[in-house]
Amino acid sequence: MFLIGLSVFMCVVTSNAMKNPAFFENIVDCHKRYLNNTFHQTTMEKYRTQKKKLISISEVIDRTGYGRTWIYNLIKKNSFPMPVKTGERTIAFVESEVGAWIDENIFLSRNQAA
Repeated sequence: MFLIGLSVFMCVVTSNAMKNPAFFENIVDCHKRYLNNTFHQTTMEKYRTQKKKLISISEVIDRTGYGRTWIYNLIKKNSFPMPVKTGERTIAFVESEVGAWIDENIFLSRNQAA
């Protein structure tokens, strides 16, 4: 199975590399970085050690002071962290992403040129 996937991948890479040599160089570079144990282990360790907690829309409303409609408008504009679908009709937000968004807004509002 792996060899079949690899041969299909190589055909795609080869056909795209014929059109654009930089494409092939980028693929090779990415593959080398991925295989580099230090790079791969650092990335995976960082992901594993981050504690993820989901919070409800009600909690987001409490933390931001914004209403539900305004939060959804910000999401549509890609100006607020995207929610995670947790059920058929429920969503939640990653706590650290909401916290980072709040910190960023505080920073931007206090560091604007007057």
